[in-house]
Order: sequence, then structure tokens, then C-alpha cells
Amino acid sequence: MPWEPDLKEREPVPAPGTIVATPSPDLKTTGVDLDLLVDAAQPAFRRFAMESIPVIFAECISSGVSMYAQIAYVLATAEHEAGCGKWMRELWGPTAAQRGYEGRSDLGNTQAGDGLRFRGRGYVQITGHASNYLAALTRPSNPD
Repeated sequence: MPWEPDLKEREPVPAPGTIVATPSPDLKTTGVDLDLLVDAAQPAFRRFAMESIPVIFAECISSGVSMYAQIAYVLATAEHEAGCGKWMRELWGPTAAQRGYEGRSDLGNTQAGDGLRFRGRGYVQITGHASNYLAALTRPSNPD
């Protein structure tokens, strides 16, 4: 479904690099051209970026993450970790690093199978039971 801005209400556009004072459902009021952000994604990820970038950008603004440098960091992380939404679940080999998730008490992976069960997910590839899933999910025992 293509993103369509809500043009009913317009607010002044802030200067580039400034904090948006009041989050607005109309993302065009932020002065950011979302099409340019989508075009900046790697070609292999652009079809995913068309859907994810407006959603991530809107969530940043509504959560108070409104400095352009912070938003750029969030978007870059989503592109690097999840291919702008192409991989919402960590690709599992398992590699040596992934096998290292098993039994990691600092991640909360204390039960056999926790490494795979609580592998990376989402735009930032949240990994680990106690460290991340408990804070992010309402049902951490069944992350899928």
C-alpha cells in the first residue's frame, strides 16, 4: 500500500537539522522528502524501503526522536540490520557467532534453544531473551 500523507493540517516546516517541536501525523511538515530517503536505500532494498521508511520515520517523530541525525542513525540501522524490512528475522546458519548466543546469561539465554528462539528480529535485529525481548515483547516465551 503506497504511503499517502495526510494533507488536512499543515504546520510550519522546521529548519534542517532542528528538532521537530510537535510530532504531527503529516510527515510532510517535517521538511523531509521521504521519497529521497527511499531512493537513498540500496537498490535491492528499495521495495522494502517504500513501506518501512515512512513507518520508521513516523514512529521516530511520535516517539520524540526528531533530530535528523538520530533519525538517520535509526534508518541506517534498519537498512544494515534488516535490509529495510527484507529480513525481519535473523538469517540462521547457525554461524559461530550465532552459536555463541546459546547459554549467554548476559542476554538472558539460559535455556537450551534460547539462542535460536531469541535470535535477531525486527528492524534492529533485537537479540537475547532478558536483554531485549522482555523489554520489547509482551509474550517473550513465544517470539514468533
